[in-house]
Amino acid sequence: MKKRISTFFLVLALVLTMAPSVLFADDEQIEEYNLYVGGVQVTSENASDVLSDGGSVVYNRDENQLTLTDANINAELVTRSTGETTYIDHYVGIDYGDSNEQLTIELIGRNTITGYHSGRYGYGIYCADSNLLAFSGLGTLDINMDSTLETNYGIYLEDWSSLYFNGSEQVNITSAGTGIYCESMYLRDDAAVTVESGVDAIQLGRIHGENIGTLNVENDASLEVYTTGSNKSALQYIDEDRGNVKEAGACAGYSNDEDYYDHWEGDYGDPDLSSYSYVKIPYEYSRSCNIIFEHGSYGSGSMDPMKSFKGSRIVLPENEYKGVDSYFFTGWKLSGDDTLYHPGDHITITEDTVVTAAWVKEPMNLFIGGVQVTEDNASDVLGDGTVSVELYPNDSGDSPESKPEIIRIVLDNAIIEADRRSDGQERNSEYGIRYEEGEGTEVQLVLKGSNYIYNKHSYVGIKEVSGIRTINAKSFTI
Repeated sequence: MKKRISTFFLVLALVLTMAPSVLFADDEQIEEYNLYVGGVQVTSENASDVLSDGGSVVYNRDENQLTLTDANINAELVTRSTGETTYIDHYVGIDYGDSNEQLTIELIGRNTITGYHSGRYGYGIYCADSNLLAFSGLGTLDINMDSTLETNYGIYLEDWSSLYFNGSEQVNITSAGTGIYCESMYLRDDAAVTVESGVDAIQLGRIHGENIGTLNVENDASLEVYTTGSNKSALQYIDEDRGNVKEAGACAGYSNDEDYYDHWEGDYGDPDLSSYSYVKIPYEYSRSCNIIFEHGSYGSGSMDPMKSFKGSRIVLPENEYKGVDSYFFTGWKLSGDDTLYHPGDHITITEDTVVTAAWVKEPMNLFIGGVQVTEDNASDVLGDGTVSVELYPNDSGDSPESKPEIIRIVLDNAIIEADRRSDGQERNSEYGIRYEEGEGTEVQLVLKGSNYIYNKHSYVGIKEVSGIRTINAKSFTI
């Protein structure tokens, strides 16, 4: 009996000795997460210091947030199985695979993800299974996938998930391949993102040949994208009717050299950005010039302003103002420049510019074929496209007393019948072209093709018939 009791206590002692690893195994079990950083799988045991470098990478599972603080992460080999496929040649900086969950990456200080690898695929950040990815914080993240492989990606969101930049963070991506691959992008609250790639810099959503990608850049956020690849796009598959690209505006070009921007988008264009290798949103207003049109003292109406890049050339538009009190539009004058310009002229813009309409009193004594020339008919006096009149004011601009310095009459295969004045004056005279009271004015006649002035003597009592007559003109040249 004594021997049996001793044996019992010996067995009991052995059981108690083993109890912490068996009975309390659940308390010590390590939970593994579907998240890798620099090739290291994040677990409940290392979440507070994933890279064992003093806490530069910390994971909060409850908030599903990864915080990077001055972290330097290398893209390392990650083996991933998806269905029946196992990927064994993926080098990834941050790899996240929980289905349909948003991962938030908070940036503190200056952080880097670098990919020097010889694998087939490289990713700075990879999110699988329709996961959303969001950035926050005040820090920076530089992703440099330094490889010649076009299968490199700075940020890759599988299954066309959405990407959010929600804070004042700055993310810079350099990749030999694609910079960002996702369905839609949203930049807010001072976030700044730059991408330079060797192929299409940003690829947004595309399903069955239809662009579905949304791009929103708002609240002082900015996006600058550039590809060095031949025949590649800075922004691919963007749906211009979604997001706020039209409202924000974008400058675009075929180079990232500011001196060669050649396109303005936004309120002043149709933003088809897919054909450009450089895009910046919103437009850098410090590099832009506003061109404002004013009707001056003797015009009325309104005209839309224009925008242009400093140093670029624009074409002056047609006048849309109307003269008042018999004033006649003669051209455009620029602020600080006495030169008279005309619609269709090219000018170089170097600063904000005010373009003012110049006016002269309508030449009440200019008649062509009996028709009095006015502002309304000056571009087509006879209504058949053969006679037009251009006026060039003198240095007094649109002063009400000023007479034009030059009257240029252009005949283009015109046939002019001498006739009486249409205002009822001098009923006993007929003229092909008549200009009077033009002291100090030069009359120029420009001939194109074959032109004729003839008289039919159709009125009784006509005493004088002239093909061309000027009175008090400074000169008359053909």
